[in-house]
Amino acid sequence: MSDKKSNDPMKRIDLFSDAIFGEPEELERQELDETLLANGVSIEATRLRVYERLRAEARPYWMAQKDLPPALKRALEEFRPDSAPVRSDKELGRRAESRIEHLLNFAVANLPPTSSIGREAFSASFRNQKAEKSAKDQETIDRLEKELMDSLQQEEDDHGQ
Repeated sequence: MSDKKSNDPMKRIDLFSDAIFGEPEELERQELDETLLANGVSIEATRLRVYERLRAEARPYWMAQKDLPPALKRALEEFRPDSAPVRSDKELGRRAESRIEHLLNFAVANLPPTSSIGREAFSASFRNQKAEKSAKDQETIDRLEKELMDSLQQEEDDHGQ
């Protein structure tokens, strides 16, 4: 290895990082987040700083009305903060899926590890119950069913035009 490569600060940081945390593929996302938070690193603040740096890199392309390089475009999408206004229905769907996934991962991570009752037991016990619907329950079901049917009809009308 040449002397210049061994003194490269980024290479040295990578080597130290790998020695402390292990190879990137060995580190789980949740473990990384916990480690960063425990060491006083704000994940959201870091993501925002990276996004602002990416925007600064993209600004000359935007000013010249040129297409962004694909890697820069992907990075901007990846680091775009949740607080930024939604640009499309597709993006809104991605954000919703991401938040739901985050909440589910958080919930699963905080389940007691020695839970003796599995998901199937809850399902079977609920399924075997004879529950009676109250008048209010039936009203709610009817209202939701009507809203769903109206929504489906509206979608059909919108796509049919």
